[in-house]
Amino acid sequence: MPALPGHGGSDRLRPFTLAGAADQLAAAVAQLGIERPAVLGHSYGVPVAVEWAARHPVSSLVCASPIGIAPLPLDASRPLLRIAPAVSVAARLLAPVVAATSIGRRLAFGWFVGVPQPDVVDPPLGTRLLRGAAAAAPALEEALPPLSGLDLRPVAARVGCRSLVIWGDRDSHAPGNGVELAAALHGETAVLAGVGHMPMIEVPYSFRVAIDPFI
Repeated sequence: MPALPGHGGSDRLRPFTLAGAADQLAAAVAQLGIERPAVLGHSYGVPVAVEWAARHPVSSLVCASPIGIAPLPLDASRPLLRIAPAVSVAARLLAPVVAATSIGRRLAFGWFVGVPQPDVVDPPLGTRLLRGAAAAAPALEEALPPLSGLDLRPVAARVGCRSLVIWGDRDSHAPGNGVELAAALHGETAVLAGVGHMPMIEVPYSFRVAIDPFI
């Protein structure tokens, strides 16, 4: 699975653009000899996946827990960029402690990520997720600006493959994103009851059943 630039130990892309990130990921997959991949993006990965499907041949597209149409409150996030390096170090060191406690999981995965039942994140997985996010924190400097004022609908209108937009009915990002994106893609929708922003972790079986026809 290719990593978004600046994530998973990959090099940061400067200047960072959604189209540039999509081109880089498409090139990585093409090197494996895959000509028409099925592309799935989650959350921030949705704008990149939509750009990918609009710019390169793909067999299908899945947009999970999408953002990219409804305005995001980024003003509160920008001041955090100044302390991102310190937060990154602290998160790496404290990840096992946070992931091992119920209150830590509620803070990190409930309040911050938007998982209604954060105890579904077991400690080993929670540790990996927190450390992965910490490692990617420096890339926020270039990754956040493309989201300001973003409206994916014009790009989505250029996508010609089969598509699915899937989200949880307790996802705070769902209003104004899911239905509008599906309409722009002329795609199908699936709404998972009682699920927040991380359906692949919260209800992995139901999520897999829903996306299986598209991957």
